[in-house]
Amino acid sequence: MAILFAILKTILKLLLIILALVIILILLVFFVPFRYKVAGVKSPDTIEAVATVTWLLRMLTVEVGYSLSSGRRLTKDIRIFGISLFKVKAWLQDRKRSKAEKEREKRRQEKRAKLERMKTEDPERYEQLRAEALARKREEKRRIEEEQRRKRQEEEKRKEEERIRLEAERAEKEAREKEAEEERLRKEAEEKERLKKEAEETAAKQKEVVAEQAEPKGGILTKILKAIRKVYVKILIKLWKILSGSFRLCIKFIVTIWKLPGRIISRTSGVFEKVGTVTDKVGSILDKLGDIFYFLQDEHTQAVIGLMRKQIGRLIGHIIPRKLCGYVQFGLDDPYLTGRVLATACAFYPLYGKTFRLEPDFEQLIFNCKADVEGRVYLFYLTFIALTTYFNKNTKYVINYVKSFMNKEEAE
Repeated sequence: MAILFAILKTILKLLLIILALVIILILLVFFVPFRYKVAGVKSPDTIEAVATVTWLLRMLTVEVGYSLSSGRRLTKDIRIFGISLFKVKAWLQDRKRSKAEKEREKRRQEKRAKLERMKTEDPERYEQLRAEALARKREEKRRIEEEQRRKRQEEEKRKEEERIRLEAERAEKEAREKEAEEERLRKEAEEKERLKKEAEETAAKQKEVVAEQAEPKGGILTKILKAIRKVYVKILIKLWKILSGSFRLCIKFIVTIWKLPGRIISRTSGVFEKVGTVTDKVGSILDKLGDIFYFLQDEHTQAVIGLMRKQIGRLIGHIIPRKLCGYVQFGLDDPYLTGRVLATACAFYPLYGKTFRLEPDFEQLIFNCKADVEGRVYLFYLTFIALTTYFNKNTKYVINYVKSFMNKEEAE
């Protein structure tokens, strides 16, 4: 019985020690600040920046760096008690590889020693295994040669297909060129034929002119009558086309007038339906806007907005850097713009004037800087801000109202 009590007492002590360690760790996480530091340099030659977060006298360090001049632009590292986790990981991987290599070498030596023993103790078995090993090697060699031959055949087949494709493309290109040449020759022949016809027509017209000049006056009168007859026929054709077009237009106009009431009724009903739908949507939107406006004007919402402003101000005041030092050298093409920027920056001079300086250049376009920023963050303070905001009665009211509004939207 005494042994049982001793065991229970030991287990209880261990549990209490573990609980105490957990409580201490929680207190350390909440009440020991996380310190951050950001350092950066911008010069004509390079751009460098390093951001570091440390905790508990650098027991934990997280670092991220960027360098434009180095081969690796982005670097990252996590250190615990100064020991890099990435280096530990690389060391473990190297150790694992070396251990695997040693195991393979050990197995090879054991196999070699076993074969040496077998050679003296059981020569027949040794020769049999040797023959089997040679057969496996020959089979492996044959398989490799077969694989290489297959790859060569596939490569030759691919090259042959590529050659056939190129020949087909070349033949197609030649066919297109031949067709283009035939088309060109055909067009030249058509052009020659057209020129020939034009020459024949010109010669015929010249003969007619000569014949007209040679004809008596009575023949000229006949020509005039024929020309008048042709003009008269053309005028009649034009009048017929105008009358038939006007008749078709009138028929179309009458049909359109006949169908117009039905179209007006159908279009009007569709418009009324659309107007009704749009009116319903506008009404629902106006109702939602009214609910949102009422929600924003509610005293609980206004109290939450004021609380959020206050808490955000506290949060910014807590996170804002406690140390800022360095310089900024800047200049624009226009001295007026440079002066405006300098005047705007001088409005915040009381915040940085003791450790940070501005160096304006009114003659050239330039931007160089160097800055070191340090600050700290207490997790306890962030938790306090979050909890006081969440458990505020006005915040609870706003959260419940938003949930009910969202449920109403889903129900609709």
